[in-house]
Amino acid sequence: MSAVQELRAKRKLDRLQLLSRSAATVVRDGRDVEVAPEEVVRGDVLHVRPGDQIVVDGPVLDGGRVEADESLLTGEPDPQVKEPGDDLLSGSFCVGGGGHQLARDVGAASYANRLTTDARQVSTDSTPLQRRISFVVRLVICLVVLMSGAILLQAALEGFSLVRVVQTTAVLSGLVPYGLFFLIAVAYTVGAAKSAGRGALVQQVNAVESVSSVDVVCTDKTGTLTTGRLSLAEITPVGPPEVGDVERVIGSMARSAASANLTSAALAAALPGEPWPVREEIPFSSSLRWSALRTDDGVFVLGAPDALAPHLSGPPLTGAVGARTAQGLRVLVAARAADPLAPLRDDAGRAQLPPLAPLAVVALADELRPEVREALARFAADGVAVKVVSGDDPRTVAALARQAGLDGGEPAAGADLAALPDPELDALVARTAVFGRVAPEQKERLVASLRRQGRYVAMIGDGVNDARALKAAQVGVAMRSGSAVTRDVADILLTEDSLAALVPARQEGRRIISGLATSMQVFLARVATQGLVILAVTMLGLGFPYSPAQVG
Repeated sequence: MSAVQELRAKRKLDRLQLLSRSAATVVRDGRDVEVAPEEVVRGDVLHVRPGDQIVVDGPVLDGGRVEADESLLTGEPDPQVKEPGDDLLSGSFCVGGGGHQLARDVGAASYANRLTTDARQVSTDSTPLQRRISFVVRLVICLVVLMSGAILLQAALEGFSLVRVVQTTAVLSGLVPYGLFFLIAVAYTVGAAKSAGRGALVQQVNAVESVSSVDVVCTDKTGTLTTGRLSLAEITPVGPPEVGDVERVIGSMARSAASANLTSAALAAALPGEPWPVREEIPFSSSLRWSALRTDDGVFVLGAPDALAPHLSGPPLTGAVGARTAQGLRVLVAARAADPLAPLRDDAGRAQLPPLAPLAVVALADELRPEVREALARFAADGVAVKVVSGDDPRTVAALARQAGLDGGEPAAGADLAALPDPELDALVARTAVFGRVAPEQKERLVASLRRQGRYVAMIGDGVNDARALKAAQVGVAMRSGSAVTRDVADILLTEDSLAALVPARQEGRRIISGLATSMQVFLARVATQGLVILAVTMLGLGFPYSPAQVG
């Protein structure tokens, strides 16, 4: 029955993976051809465009320049610029630029597959209830064997018939509570079906009970606590313009950009404004770290404070920028060119910034999933500790944890963990709730540290970089929107990407434990009663008190 539930979960997972499956564009015979990722072979040249997922490892070829989102692999949320000769890794996404990639490592040799080889190995932890029931059954079997030996020895001495010996053996073997195993399978299957209807697809049937024993939850940040989108936190005008005027200018800039990104989408959603006729545009890129628009009203620029600082007039914005950066916010500066006719490119055609007058400091925040605060509060009320483990900057992770209602204290960086021996690591992990710049191997080590301390660990993640940690934890939980590998190795899949689905799953686990504990008491009471009667009557020499018909 449990196997049937796991097969149902596997079929549902296959359907989810099929929906997210994307083709690769390969150059063959001088033209672009779309093929399935597994059909790409070593030496192929792939055409990479914005929005494409990278399916193999290999360098960017001459003439290409790709901005790659490697957050599913490393946890780093900012795109990485890949110039000709730089490697693109399988599992990343092209979010800007484009070009061609040479397929060097394909299939099992690719980075994503190497990262998850260990995670795909079968390793299922027994739950506390399974261990207790297994112990009880073994104990009863030992007692039955001892009783059987004594009674059969007596039978041999007294000359019992073979039929009577067989009958006695049948009665004694019936004392073993085999029905508990069937009852566990039924309870797990029913609990898994109920949890699936509430957004938690159980792929290992014992996870529906195991999740109720969790006393510490380790969770990734990007894509798990956050939606992957940005929200506007604050706009602070610099200089004479009124707040409303500045907001309208920035909103119009966001709506006028031809190359939309997460930042422009957040600003356009939160601010008023109308699209402008654009005469010239410098799109945002990770190397420039700014974008610019030339309109009929002048030149407007939006970019990172340190990129714009050398070109800004007036007093430095260090104080305003630093205060918001310390809160874990992403800070940008909106500015206007002092000369509306100033060029945005040099003689060689390269983008350049003109002298600028600052308009405002813009602070953006990662957007929390709507149910995160309530879910973390429920965990805290149940006595479950929460630790945020991310590849992002520790200060950003700590600030986001505070927004979610988690007092993270002083965050720790992955670099600080690498050189620590196990005893010192255990002490650090016990007192720290926020970890940033953590590599996949370090996430796995953090989970191992918690398990050494006797904690029952659930790991929640969505990226390939979380797969090994998910497998190392007693309960691995993946998000539907995450990588296919993570969904594959997880014990529980959140089909609606909602942490809130774990709360009813925990309640269902407690119900299963309560029901099975009651059933086990009933089984044991029957076994104990029958065993005492058999021993007492046998010791008094009154003969064996039961026959198979009486216990049928």
